[in-house]
Amino acid sequence: MLSDKVKRHFNAAVQAEWARLDANEYFRLIFRLHLAFIEDELAEKPRVLDAGSGPGRYALEFAKRGCAVTLCDISDGELALAQEKFSENNIAAEGFVCADLRDLSAFPDESFGLTVCYGAPLSYITEKREKAVAELIRVTRRGGTVAVSVNSTWGILRNLLGKTDEDFFANGDYWHINEVIETGDCPSFENVKFGGSTAPEKHFFQPDELAALLTNSGLSGVELGAAPCLCSGSRTQYNKIAENAAAKAQIEALELKCYKDKNMLGFGDFLLAKGVRK
Repeated sequence: MLSDKVKRHFNAAVQAEWARLDANEYFRLIFRLHLAFIEDELAEKPRVLDAGSGPGRYALEFAKRGCAVTLCDISDGELALAQEKFSENNIAAEGFVCADLRDLSAFPDESFGLTVCYGAPLSYITEKREKAVAELIRVTRRGGTVAVSVNSTWGILRNLLGKTDEDFFANGDYWHINEVIETGDCPSFENVKFGGSTAPEKHFFQPDELAALLTNSGLSGVELGAAPCLCSGSRTQYNKIAENAAAKAQIEALELKCYKDKNMLGFGDFLLAKGVRK
């Protein structure tokens, strides 16, 4: 089963996943934009489920802001590291639960005021994705918010263009470029690794597709964002410019102005979305 493959992949990439969002200024910007997207919801200090939490980067931040947090992930290895990180920070979590997002039966209906699924867990669910979204909504109280981030179809191409990956663009048939653009579905490639482990199959989303998935599943008032937006595809350039504190502050201010601009949503490495349970 693909879920077993995803679990093995992230169990092998535990440390890499923890390091990812603090690897450089570009990834720290992605982290800050994800938080900005749910700033208002976090200010209310809701009970939070971090679904697909990984090693707990976001969950720790939620807890530091006074939220009661439960972490849930398919990888027991990621959850073990999350427990270590919470302990190191002298912060308590309500629980660490190992589960597939398509089966959150460990949690009763309407258990959380805010359910967060950040870091693209939904992109790794290539079968019964609607079931996962339905579960995220089910465990969220009525009037509460569900927030997700997924990998973006055009964002990944901008990312690779920014890396000046000539081999990728010269071998479009091998990389199934046209098929990924048309369907969003990307197969696993043995030479594409993260943390030393071969990355599983993934689904890349278009903005309208993600909005429709959440709306049709029962969320209202769905909003979208991109992370990063202005800087997407310019990782090396941004990391260099961000060495200047004033320049870094200006670019981040511009990101916060444009990352929810409907004309730029498809540009980001990540698509952000949130909506309210009816």
